[in-house]
Amino acid sequence: MIRPCATLLLATAVLCAVDDEAPPVGMDIVPLIKAAADAMTPKAQPLPGRPWSDDLAALTDTDPAVNGPAVGRLARRGAVVLPDLAILAGERDWQLRGRIVRVAAGIGGAEGAELTLRLSRDSDARVRRLAIVGLGRCRGDTVLARLLELVVSLDADERSAAAGSLSAMGDVRAIEPLTRLRGDPDGPSRSAQASALRSLCAMERAAGTIAGLLGSLAGEQRRALLEALEGCVDVRLCPALIRLCDEQEALTALLAVRALATAGDARAVGPLARLAASERRPELRETAATTLHALTPYRARAGKAWALWWDENSAHYARLAERDTLIAQLADLDVPIPAGLAGFTPDELLPLIDAALVTRVVPSWLPPRALAALRAQAGERWVQPLAQLIDTAPDGETRLDLVLLLDEIGGPAATGELKRQQELLSKREEAALEKWKTDGVIPPDMGAERALLAIALRHR
Repeated sequence: MIRPCATLLLATAVLCAVDDEAPPVGMDIVPLIKAAADAMTPKAQPLPGRPWSDDLAALTDTDPAVNGPAVGRLARRGAVVLPDLAILAGERDWQLRGRIVRVAAGIGGAEGAELTLRLSRDSDARVRRLAIVGLGRCRGDTVLARLLELVVSLDADERSAAAGSLSAMGDVRAIEPLTRLRGDPDGPSRSAQASALRSLCAMERAAGTIAGLLGSLAGEQRRALLEALEGCVDVRLCPALIRLCDEQEALTALLAVRALATAGDARAVGPLARLAASERRPELRETAATTLHALTPYRARAGKAWALWWDENSAHYARLAERDTLIAQLADLDVPIPAGLAGFTPDELLPLIDAALVTRVVPSWLPPRALAALRAQAGERWVQPLAQLIDTAPDGETRLDLVLLLDEIGGPAATGELKRQQELLSKREEAALEKWKTDGVIPPDMGAERALLAIALRHR
């Protein structure tokens, strides 16, 4: 029969005798005893059919160095561990239940949803909040319903956490409930909901939902939605925003006009010109004029000058409106690349260059589609327009982007232009070196441009 105490003492004596002397006075021998105990105590074998039983045991340990890795290992095993975790979730230790939340949420999806949902109703507020955050990694209608319930909870922290999880979940059905954020009395919670609303509105599949809501919502809800759109507008939303420019409620119209400033849609030019020339409130008219400055080269302030300008330019912008109707189709991932874009001149299609190179704020999925639209056209028609842009580029980084695009879409016709750019680069390098000698101005590094041009020419 093994006598644990005697065994430990014997093991300690053996360890201490390694240097033929006892441990120095004051030496902490507890680690030695623990090591001896670990060495002498046989490991419990995992239960049959449960190879993660050691990790379940580690999960109950209070030492983060032990329970932390166990959380990761259990989560990687997936849904098979969830029944055992559901049993452990009945323990009184709230920290253990919190670790169980981390495993269930780490598994996530539809599999981890049930246990995470259960713990989102835990008696301990700390566990509940962990579970609410974890729900953002889970999926399913019941998860969405629970988060929508929590976003109007009496607890402001729970409302904030639920808003973040709605954003992480990425379900556009949460957009309408989040537009009610102005009724929240807590500032941080309102901010969290506004952030979640902006995140959901920036998703590719949100356009249809938003367009419908802009027509059906009113008052504070619609204004909250418009504020979420400001800064980066999906071009597919422009028709709905244009309709709001005539809204009698001035603040709603003002927010719609501001949102149009970043969309770059020629379809908005006529309505905005009429608004800038109207007799409506000065702030609204001036905002319309400022938005027009972003969409046209005309620089008049609000007033009748815009009516005169529109009379002269309406036919030109009608054609650009046709172009932007096609670009709006380009923004829809479910629609084939519109063939009608090839009917416009390269100058008229410069917005595709801007989108492909991300020279302005555009939705994240638009640049690859813009590049695909450029590839679908005859490459030689782009050589001269891109050459002009490279020649007038303000810096080397912009030239690099444009040369990459020329190499990508120019085809064989780009070879001569790439050689010309190589010669121009040599001249720029010589001029920069001369400026350094005469004025002491350190020349910029043009090595990346030279390497890119050499590679582009070599693979031709």
